[in-house]
Amino acid sequence: LRPSALRRPLPEAMAGVDFTWEMLGALAGSGRSVHLLGGTAEEAAGAAQAIGERLPSLTITGARDGYFRRSDTEAVIEAINAASPDVLLVAMGFPRQEEWIARNLPRLNVRVAVAEGGSFSFLSGATPRAPRWMRRAGLEWLFRLLRQPSRLRRQLALPVFVWLVLRQRLGA
Repeated sequence: LRPSALRRPLPEAMAGVDFTWEMLGALAGSGRSVHLLGGTAEEAAGAAQAIGERLPSLTITGARDGYFRRSDTEAVIEAINAASPDVLLVAMGFPRQEEWIARNLPRLNVRVAVAEGGSFSFLSGATPRAPRWMRRAGLEWLFRLLRQPSRLRRQLALPVFVWLVLRQRLGA
């Protein structure tokens, strides 16, 4: 569903991982630093490596997985603060990452924290992106569904969302 359905068009639709690369590219040219929190240990390390290779001027202050006990949160925050990043990327999935950011942002010494969803999996190469033609056609969701049938339940909620948007647009 495109934003124009609400008569508020955006310049273009953009997948989260594409936005992440755009944001990181801007950070690389600004002298800012980034810290990665989330995904598996392999995804976090792989994402940090991929970012470092593609954007060598960007300072990566650290990367760690998002699988830790709530009782370890204080140690995680201390490690992030000790690394002193400008930007914290949090990839724990919705809604856990948003809740974690909301709960802990006041204690984090970062300029901004960004919820990344599953971006580390894509950035690290652990999960392949859809072919370019599918992305251009807006079918990346179908590619992911075919590769991960467990997403079906989540995808079934989309028609309800479309219906609600159309109802709002029609003024019902």
